[in-house]
Amino acid sequence: MKGAADIEKALRTAAQQGFQLVIGHGVEYIFGNPGTTESPLLDGLLDYPELRYIVALHEGVALGAASFYAQTSGNTAVVSLHVAPGLGNALGMLYNAFKARSPLVVTAGQQDTRLRLRGPVLGHDLVAMAAPVTKWSVQVERADELGPILHRAFKVARDAPSGPVFVALPIDVLEQETDQLALPRGALYVEHEPDPAGVAAMAAALRASRRPAIVAGDDVARRGAVPELLALAEALGAAVWVEGLRQHAPFPTTHPGYRGSLPYDAAAIRKALDGADAVLLIGGPFFEEVWFAPGSPFAPDAAVLQIEDAPERLSRNFSLRAGLLASPAPALRALRRALEADGGDGLRRAATERNAAHRALREAEATAQRERAAKRWDAEPISLPRVMAEIAAGLTP
Repeated sequence: MKGAADIEKALRTAAQQGFQLVIGHGVEYIFGNPGTTESPLLDGLLDYPELRYIVALHEGVALGAASFYAQTSGNTAVVSLHVAPGLGNALGMLYNAFKARSPLVVTAGQQDTRLRLRGPVLGHDLVAMAAPVTKWSVQVERADELGPILHRAFKVARDAPSGPVFVALPIDVLEQETDQLALPRGALYVEHEPDPAGVAAMAAALRASRRPAIVAGDDVARRGAVPELLALAEALGAAVWVEGLRQHAPFPTTHPGYRGSLPYDAAAIRKALDGADAVLLIGGPFFEEVWFAPGSPFAPDAAVLQIEDAPERLSRNFSLRAGLLASPAPALRALRRALEADGGDGLRRAATERNAAHRALREAEATAQRERAAKRWDAEPISLPRVMAEIAAGLTP
C-alpha cells in the first residue's frame, strides 16, 4: 500500500494529476506508441491499474484504433504519441478522425522545454503540426496548467460537432510538482429543444411537399435519434438517403424507405434526389464531395431544411427555407408532433401512398437484383453477388 507521503507526492506530480483527470473523465484505455519523452507517463501507469495501455507498433494504428473505439463506445478516447516523428506518423489517421468527428484527446511527449533553443533531436513545433486537423491544439507550459488544459481538452473534444484535440506534454513539465487538483468532469446536460417557430416553419414546408426526402448523417446515430428519424420518415412517407462517407448507420438499411448512400458530386446528388421538392438534412456536414460538378445538389424549387446541434454546420453551404439548431432527437420528435397535429387525414393518406410506393420500388429492385445474381450464381471464381448473399445469409438479424 502507498503511504500518506507517497499519495501526497502523487497528487502533486503533473503526470499523476493527468492520470487522475483522465480516470475522472471515464477513460479506461490509453492507445499509444511511447518513447523517451513519455517515460513519466509510463512510470505513472504502475500506480493506476484501472488504466490499460494498448500498445501499437505504429502511431497511425494507435490513433486509428482509438478513433474506432471512440465511435463504437461513444466515449472520449486518449492517445499517447512520441514527439515530432510519432505525431507525424499519426497525422493521416488524425485527419480521418477529424473528418469522422471522433472525440479524442491526443497527446505527444515533447522535448524538455529547456532545450527549446538548442534544436533537440526529434524536436519540432507539435502544436503547429496538429492544428490543421484538430479542434484545438495546445502545449502545456507548466505543471499548474496540465489539469485545466486536459479538462478543457475533454470538453472541446465532446462539444458538438465532436472531434480530436491535441495536447503537447514536455517531459520536464510532466515531472514538475503542482498543488492544483484535477478538475472533476461534472454532469453536463447538453440536449436542447428546438425553437417552436422553426419547427412550425419546417412542418409547413414538409406538409406542402409532394415528394419529401431526408438525408441523414452520422449524428443521427451518434446522438441516439434513429428511432425518432424512423418515426418521422414513416409519418411523412419520405425517402431516406444517407451520407456517402459515414461511420454509423443513421437509418435501417432494410426499411422500404431507405434509398442508400448519396454519391460524391453535386450533379449526381441532384440526380439521386430528382423530384424531391423538400429535402430535410440532419446531423452531417452535407456534402462531402469527391468530384467537382457545377450547380446545386438540389432542384431549383426544392425547400431545403436542416437540423443540426452545432451552429457551424447550420446553413453553412446552402440557403435554407428553415433551419433548426437543436439536438436531433427532440427536434425530430417536435417536428413529427407538429406534422401529426396539423396534417390531418390528408397527410396520413399521402404518407400511406408514399410508403406503399417505397415498398413497391424496393421489391422491384430486390427482384431485379436476384435475377442478376441468378445469372452468375454458379460462376467460378465465385461472383460478388453470391459472396454478398452468402455473407448476408450467415449473419444474425
